[in-house]
Amino acid sequence: MISRDLCPNDYVDLQRVVSKYNKNIVFIDNYQGKDRNRIVNKQCNNIKLWHSLFKLHNINTLNNSPLLIEEPMVSIYIPADTGFEVILWLKEQFKNNSYNSYFATNHPIGVLYGIDYVPETKSANIASYFSLILNKKNYDIAIYVLFGYENSDKMETDIEIDIERLNDCFQATYVVDGSCKDRMINIKQIDETFISEIYNSIVLLLS
Repeated sequence: MISRDLCPNDYVDLQRVVSKYNKNIVFIDNYQGKDRNRIVNKQCNNIKLWHSLFKLHNINTLNNSPLLIEEPMVSIYIPADTGFEVILWLKEQFKNNSYNSYFATNHPIGVLYGIDYVPETKSANIASYFSLILNKKNYDIAIYVLFGYENSDKMETDIEIDIERLNDCFQATYVVDGSCKDRMINIKQIDETFISEIYNSIVLLLS
């Protein structure tokens, strides 16, 4: 179930209905209300329940002492109304060029495409989570795509790419190891051509 704007009481009621039929349920949502702990704590015992909030809850329980991340890591910030297919295009670019890449996003629908769902929270907690995941398996590169991110507490990555709407164009600016680079891309729309340029820029900056 992909849900929007449901309050915790709605989730609890839906669980009760589903539990009568012994069915499992998946909620894909990015509910961030202050009463969200009710969703985590009010679970029926006879069904398997997955909710996006469980991931946030688990990440927030991690300590703030992340391990060293060996893989180069890229964070990409894009407008909230961008189509989710941009991640799939970028992932395909790396796959076609024989990269063993790890992708994560703050968009919960990513779980349907095998992309790790990592909601925005304190940067220290996110860094701890990524360090645990990335130290379990060797990847060539890790990429974290964030839709409509407004939190100023950004996790530091090797490359940060900010894609913003500027008048009737989109502009991509790059920050590498904390220093802003002059390289920019201006294009009318975020399409496969634009994503190819992003891919080429990442490979060039890491070479």
